[in-house]
Amino acid sequence: MCFDCMKQAFPNRGETCLDSGSYLMNFQGCSECQKKEQMKVQERRVETDEDDVETIVYQHVCGNCGHFIAEHKYTFYVDEDYQEYEMYCRLCGRSSTSISIMPVDPKMQSVQF
Repeated sequence: MCFDCMKQAFPNRGETCLDSGSYLMNFQGCSECQKKEQMKVQERRVETDEDDVETIVYQHVCGNCGHFIAEHKYTFYVDEDYQEYEMYCRLCGRSSTSISIMPVDPKMQSVQF
């Protein structure tokens, strides 16, 4: 993984979780060829384990010279009444979010006495 190709390593992305693509705002340019070409995704793998956790892993590489920039990992799973999303990538950042699968999100309801 190359720290020189990005402006910031592991930026906090709040609740933005990408299962494809690249965070181009953080791409400074390739440190090998000094170009800021469109990045390519390579070696994309989608795996689902016995607990139905879906994991997508791929590599960000320079579209011009093939220089390896970062590995991207995205995870999706259902935990009780919530869909859980997580992203961990040196280029795209780290983030997680939880979305209720219920018609009314219990976490969003106000407490009533």
